[in-house]
Amino acid sequence: MDGRITDTGLHLALTPLAESRTDALELAAPWNLGVRLHDALPRLDVQDPARLSIEQVVDFAENVHEVFTRDGLPADLAIAGAHR
Repeated sequence: MDGRITDTGLHLALTPLAESRTDALELAAPWNLGVRLHDALPRLDVQDPARLSIEQVVDFAENVHEVFTRDGLPADLAIAGAHR
């Protein structure tokens, strides 16, 4: 993993050890992405994981999926090479 920081956000290049550098998956995330996701995504209390039911986890996953299906990925979140 190679990382760099710019004025606009965090940039990461993830490369499998068995592949060449040109096969990296590159992610560029804006600085405010965490705050935006925090505001948009549902919450799941995991303080006591043993008390979580399968239904709670499935409901949470469905709600997260709904947010990304409805809103899509943030326009300024760039993922290059994700098709590989």
